[in-house]
Amino acid sequence: MKISLHQIFLLSIMACVIAALAFTGAVMPVGDDIARALSAGLGASLVLALLLRLVFSRKVVRPLTGFTDQARSIAQGGWGGPAPRSNIPEINELGRALHAVARLLKNEMHTLSTEKNQAQAVLESMAEGVLALDAEDRIAILNPSAASLFGTDLAQAPGKPLLEVVRLREVNELVEEVRAQGLTANREFTIYQPTERTLRATAVLGRALGSARPSVVMVFEDLTEVYRYERLRKAFVANVSHELKSPLTGIRSLAETLKDGAINDPANNRRFVELIDQEAARLTRLVDDLLQLAQLELKESPPRVKAIELKPIVDEVLSLLKQPIEKRRLTVKTDFENAPRIQADPERIRQVFMNLIGNAVSYNRDGGSVSISARSRDHHVEIAVEDTGIGIPEKDLPRIFERFYRVDEARSRSLGGTGLGLAIVKHIVEAHQGRVWVTSRPDQGSAFMFTLPL
Repeated sequence: MKISLHQIFLLSIMACVIAALAFTGAVMPVGDDIARALSAGLGASLVLALLLRLVFSRKVVRPLTGFTDQARSIAQGGWGGPAPRSNIPEINELGRALHAVARLLKNEMHTLSTEKNQAQAVLESMAEGVLALDAEDRIAILNPSAASLFGTDLAQAPGKPLLEVVRLREVNELVEEVRAQGLTANREFTIYQPTERTLRATAVLGRALGSARPSVVMVFEDLTEVYRYERLRKAFVANVSHELKSPLTGIRSLAETLKDGAINDPANNRRFVELIDQEAARLTRLVDDLLQLAQLELKESPPRVKAIELKPIVDEVLSLLKQPIEKRRLTVKTDFENAPRIQADPERIRQVFMNLIGNAVSYNRDGGSVSISARSRDHHVEIAVEDTGIGIPEKDLPRIFERFYRVDEARSRSLGGTGLGLAIVKHIVEAHQGRVWVTSRPDQGSAFMFTLPL
């Protein structure tokens, strides 16, 4: 049988009335029979009160205690279990309401947790640095990119004043500007610690909870590589213009000389024509190298990989360079006995050897030697082209594979070099998932090494 709180309340009042009457009768001066009857009534009233208390405890107090425990669990982040059940409808209704609130809070917290994790993942994966300040200009958010840019501890930064974490006048001025104007502010500046970087910072106002003063969110974009590539592009255009201008000027000068009468001079006209042919050939090589380098950089034509052997390719290159090798009286040694077959594009690998062996011959000393070898290492083969030539100064080694970079510019041009050979070598090797490097000492020779996958 279900009992409502209202019914329990009425029963409790009745019990109190009976107990009061019994107590009153007990103290009145009446006969023994009436006194005994009243005493018996008092005892019955006390028993009824105890029974009512037991019922009230089981039907009301226990469920309410369960609700209290469930509410504490919700407050601590848990969601409890099913709501306690009772025969009292009002208590059951309270249980269902509490359980519905728990489910709603659980769903809302799950949604908030998911959104927070997504936002955190976005912040952590961003290449740009993100820094957010609260209303008191303390660090509220700092992502890993920003921590790396400014060389600060990601875990220790939150809660600290901005000037303790980022000690840059430009950043502080940017915050003051966006707070004063209330508009998006931008600024570019260079930092020198922990490494030199050129940054573009964008700052906007946000909303700080519980404060009338707004927060500030800043995004830092690293422009170092952008500006470096821009400088390289400008240098490349300038170098191409210079390299093209030199043979074109020579051709034009020789042609004008012939037009002015040298064409009728049997002693010199043929020599002038040969010089024009040499300059035209040099111009052709330069244009060809530029086109190939552009194709390699754009990856328009990937390597046509197949199983090849290195020794036949090296022998072919040496046969093409036989005349300059004999003229310089160079000794050539090859060691490909243990070289395995590799997966590579034969035409491009031939060009790599043509550039490296050609340099080893051109920049060698008369009577010197050239050594070409290959050996297996783990899952790749390592190839070395060594010479006993003039060598490369240590300061030039980091830039030796750059386009148009020459250690000895005058000698390189006199030998017909375009300044692009080693840049092409580097791109070809890297297109094969290999790497290339050089070791050298002035007047003792150089060793160019590169790897290719098996």
